Amino acid sequence: MFCCPLMRYISCREGGYVKDELIELNEIIYPDSNFNFPRLKAELQKLKSKELNPQLKRSKNRLTRLITDLKNKVSNDAKAIMDLYLQAHAQMINQDKENDNFAQAQLTNFENALQNHLTQEELQTLRTQQKETLVLEQQLKRVYKLKTRQ
Repeated sequence: MFCCPLMRYISCREGGYVKDELIELNEIIYPDSNFNFPRLKAELQKLKSKELNPQLKRSKNRLTRLITDLKNKVSNDAKAIMDLYLQAHAQMINQDKENDNFAQAQLTNFENALQNHLTQEELQTLRTQQKETLVLEQQLKRVYKLKTRQ
């Protein structure tokens, strides 16, 4: 039964309107089944976590190798500064403060302290890899958080 071109009425427990796109997704995943949003959502979350888990593992491994390689190049004092640098950068990413002047100034101070030990390119690579890893972690946490709300 069609009410308008974009919506189809679906007889389900709660009743109501469901967009054709959701019905199409359901038909792709469960071709012989009526629309069931909780089941569709659970399947999509499972697929997304299957996609993200190996990406996160690879990203963490690359980050760990990079940190180890860079720490092997520097003195113990510089290693401590690197740790603080990584902590500050992670906090910036996790708190969505990449454009915050104070946070940027902190990173710049750490970079200045590390300039005799690491190149700007090495620091940029480190930041990029750490950000990739943290973003993947955040995405996976959102998927799991949505799973627990079901």
